[in-house]
Amino acid sequence: MGDVVKVHIQVQSKAASGEVKKLSYQARGPFQVIKCLDHNSYEVQRYNEPESATRKYKGTELYLLPPIIYPHEPLDLMDERYLNYAHAPIVSPLMKPLRIELYEDSHLIAGGVTVKDDKVDQPISTLDAAAFEDHVIPIMPSAEELFVESGTLFAPPEIVEHIDTLNVTHDSIQASRDKLFFIRYTPAGTMRPRWFLVQVDIESTVEINPEFLQNGRYFCAFLAKHPNDARKSDEFGRWWPDWYRYKTTKTTNEIVYGDRILFRPSVIPDSTKFIQWATDIQLIGDTHIVLQGPFNFEALSESNRTLQKVQEDKWHHLATTCLDSGIVPPTLGAFSSLKPGTERSQNTRKRKLSYKN
Repeated sequence: MGDVVKVHIQVQSKAASGEVKKLSYQARGPFQVIKCLDHNSYEVQRYNEPESATRKYKGTELYLLPPIIYPHEPLDLMDERYLNYAHAPIVSPLMKPLRIELYEDSHLIAGGVTVKDDKVDQPISTLDAAAFEDHVIPIMPSAEELFVESGTLFAPPEIVEHIDTLNVTHDSIQASRDKLFFIRYTPAGTMRPRWFLVQVDIESTVEINPEFLQNGRYFCAFLAKHPNDARKSDEFGRWWPDWYRYKTTKTTNEIVYGDRILFRPSVIPDSTKFIQWATDIQLIGDTHIVLQGPFNFEALSESNRTLQKVQEDKWHHLATTCLDSGIVPPTLGAFSSLKPGTERSQNTRKRKLSYKN
């Protein structure tokens, strides 16, 4: 009872590919034994899913999984810094492919009891023994200390001040219809700052941070390009709210983001199943966050028939600001992966007409 197992089942025989039912097996799982039946049979259920359907297998079809799997504990080294340069590490990497939650004290043992056999879990060499010891993470020297050690002059990078020219105030945010901002932001777990398009949520700001008029922090929701516009440059894309399916880990109660789900800007989905990427941001009082704003979406006109689109001049201003600040700029015009299709579409139409004739 409580053992975590995998199941080896026979596959269907296929004469075309030469697969024999008695010799071909497929592993499924992981499952957890919930009942011991007669005649060496067991009733199992999906691991960590008490509401899933129960299944019955013979004992000869069940195989124990390793009693313990140690999670990866990243060290503050150069290779880890490179990997986390633009993408945050996954909270529970085995959750999606194997439905296993591994984080800190979560192991494949009923009740979360850690089992270690001193007779079996022995390192092969002295190098392995040293690897199992506690690692001392060295303190990385700052750039100024490295310059002093080498005897050269330290010149800090020039940071462009944007807030003085933008003149962002509480009144300007309130007066804006859509309350959009281009900001410089470094996502949690990453190291490289990037530009993002966010929208201020006044109602959530008042609820979460009642002192926003004093500290200048506003609750902002991140906007992402519509998947159908992924091949278009940023200036021609539609920017919708960034909603995801989510779960929380049982041990640390951290949020694990799932697939992105599209909801229209006017729709607010079920908060128990979907979460929007949003956080509070220092829009007033910090000279290095706001790149541009507040501004509105481009209004509908004879030249624009698309909602949730940002004006072209805003993108060109953002590109210039990003280059001055050392941030990867947005894709504009010639950087679009879409190729001109006018000539191709005309040729296709001619071929279709010739077929009909």
